[in-house]
Amino acid sequence: MNDLKIRVHQWTAEERKANEGFYAALREIWNTMIPWYQLEEPYSEKGAQRFRDQMKYGGGGWPARKRLDDIAVNIPFPSSTGAQGVYLRVFKPASASNGGSKGVYLHIHGGGWTVGSADIEDETLYRIACNTGYTVASCEYRLAPKHPYPAPVDDCLDATLYLLTPEVEEKLGPLRLIGGESAGAHLTMTTVFALRSRGIDVRTQLDAVVFNYGCFDMDQTPSVRAFKDNLVLSPVDMVNFANSWLSNVRNRQVPEISPLFQADWTNLPPAIFVVGTDDCLYDDSLFASIKWHMGCNDTLLSIFPGSKHGFCRLNGPDCDAGLTASEVFIDEHNRQSK
Repeated sequence: MNDLKIRVHQWTAEERKANEGFYAALREIWNTMIPWYQLEEPYSEKGAQRFRDQMKYGGGGWPARKRLDDIAVNIPFPSSTGAQGVYLRVFKPASASNGGSKGVYLHIHGGGWTVGSADIEDETLYRIACNTGYTVASCEYRLAPKHPYPAPVDDCLDATLYLLTPEVEEKLGPLRLIGGESAGAHLTMTTVFALRSRGIDVRTQLDAVVFNYGCFDMDQTPSVRAFKDNLVLSPVDMVNFANSWLSNVRNRQVPEISPLFQADWTNLPPAIFVVGTDDCLYDDSLFASIKWHMGCNDTLLSIFPGSKHGFCRLNGPDCDAGLTASEVFIDEHNRQSK
C-alpha cells in the first residue's frame, strides 16, 4: 500500500494577509445574518425556504447569485420514490462544441441537507466544466425539513443511476466523477457506497471522487465538539442541520447516515479530500481520508491553513487554490486521456 498523500498548501505572506482580511470582513457581515432555523419557528419549512431565497436572490447578508441560464440545461431525472422537482443542471465545457467532453461529473451541492440548490453555483460549476473538460451535472435533490432522510440520499442515488443508463450515457457521456461540498460531500460518499453495494465496480466506473470539507459523522467528530468559532459553520449549526434532516432517525451511527461507520473501505475510486484548518469539520476529512487510504485506495488529503468551511464557494482569495487542487487531481486521474 502506498503512503497516504498529504499536501498542505503553502500561502505566501501576502496571500495569508489577504485571507485574514477577507475573513475579517466576512465576519462583520456574518454576525448580522440570521440563521435559517431562527427566521421562523425552529425547523420550519417556511424559515428554510426564506433562507434558500436569500442565498439565491440576495438578502439577509447574501449577495445575489449570477445565473447562467443561457448555457445551463435542466434535465429531470426519474425518482424511485415518485419525487417531483428533481433534476440535473448541466454545464458542458467550452471544448464540448468540438466533441471534447471527457465524460460526466455529477456534482452534489451543500447546504446542510436543508438549504442550497443546484442553480446558485453556476459560475463555479461552469468553471469546473471548462477547466476539467468534463460535463458537470449538478443534482437538485429534495431538502429537509420538508423532506428529511432518506430523501436527499435517495435522490442523489437516483440521479447517479439515471446517468449510468445507456440512453443518458449516449447523450451526455459516461459518468466518470462524483463530488460535492459539505453536505454534498457527505451525499457523494453515501452515493459511492450505495453504488458499490449494488454491485457496481465504482473503482472502474469512476476516474475520481471529490470531497470538499464533508461531514461524515452525524454524531460529531472531536473537531466539531471543540470548535469555538461561528463563522460560516458552527457546532450549533451542525446540531440544527442534523436535527432538521434526521428528525425521523434515532440511531445516527449507521453507515448509511454516517459513512465513517462503514466497515468495508476497499475497491473505491481515487479520492481527494479538501479542507481548511479553521473548519469545524476538519476531523471528518482527516478521519475519512485515512479510512479511504487504508482500504488500499488512491487518496489525497489537501489541507489549507486558515481556510474556513465552504472556502471553495465563498469567493475569497483562497477560493481559487481550493478549486484548483481538485481540478489538478481530476486531471491527474483522467484515464480517458491516457
